[in-house]
Amino acid sequence: MKKSNTKVYFKTVIITTISLLLLLAMMVIIIDPMMHYHKPFSRLCYVMKDEFFLNPGIASKYDYDAIIVGDSSCQNFLTSIIKDERGLEAVKLTNTGAPFSESDEILRYAFKCNPDIKLVVRAVDSLMLSKDPDIKRYPKKDYYLYDDNVFNDVRYIFNIEMYKKCFTILNDTRLGKKTWNMDMYSNWEDFRDFGGYEMLLASLEGEPTVDYTDEALSIANAKENVLKNIVKTAREHQDTEFIVFMPPYHLAYYKSLLNASTFDTEFKVQKVAIETLIDEPNIKLYSFCDDYEITTDWSYYCDMVHSKQDVNSRILEMMLNDQHRITKDNYLDYLTEIKSFYSDFDYSTLIKEED
Repeated sequence: MKKSNTKVYFKTVIITTISLLLLLAMMVIIIDPMMHYHKPFSRLCYVMKDEFFLNPGIASKYDYDAIIVGDSSCQNFLTSIIKDERGLEAVKLTNTGAPFSESDEILRYAFKCNPDIKLVVRAVDSLMLSKDPDIKRYPKKDYYLYDDNVFNDVRYIFNIEMYKKCFTILNDTRLGKKTWNMDMYSNWEDFRDFGGYEMLLASLEGEPTVDYTDEALSIANAKENVLKNIVKTAREHQDTEFIVFMPPYHLAYYKSLLNASTFDTEFKVQKVAIETLIDEPNIKLYSFCDDYEITTDWSYYCDMVHSKQDVNSRILEMMLNDQHRITKDNYLDYLTEIKSFYSDFDYSTLIKEED
């Protein structure tokens, strides 16, 4: 009798566990927090976080004509500006700290989902230029949302993090919250402090955030990064306009390079990147390293390379109106000018006199 009761108990536990798992899996499939199976329900408040896992859903389920892709230098862009200036619906497929290879991966996935993309906006920033062109931040097993393989969806539907997201979605919906739009998605301005004097001092006296220790490798990586992770995709989509830009880093960035004696390498890296891009017919290159009204004003910055949404809006409007364009005719003068400006600048004027 006891054996019979034990069998019934274990059978009940197994059936209950399986039923619970199936219910949780069904919840993930129906709510679909990563938008893997369907567009987000308008009545639910989706959690627009974990960009690496969310971006494939945006790329495959949203309606759009234009894409903003890249790292944190692109996250504060407003897609509504592209709508206002060009009449195009845009999405952001950005990800904090994304190397060029990762940005290219999601861009290629987007083209697979939507081959009629008219415009791509992306950064060619110094922090990422000299990195390994093939760098992978995520293991292969984490790419289960980047394909149509139903068998690896088990990682999605039987995933405790996805259960948490579903419950958060339901709770946020109950509280009357709304899903972020594309202007708000990945935008980090409200979570950072700008213009802090202590941060400025630390930046002026600190080491650079980019490693140029091996100059030859940095230059080689920059060329390969641009060729493999920007130019190759642009050549495969000749009907798409690619707007590529160099973001405006603050003066303190160049001072840090001077501190580390790698100042000259910065401009060699920029030079090879520019020369690899400027002959491509569907790529327009812009730089704001020479917009000194921005780069000399610390109030725009939370650190030496990250600036306010206002800066992103300003440079996006200028690019869409073909201002600050870098071409074959002006790039050498541009490099000479900014190198001279940042090497000759009197950085002591940024430091307050003690009372």
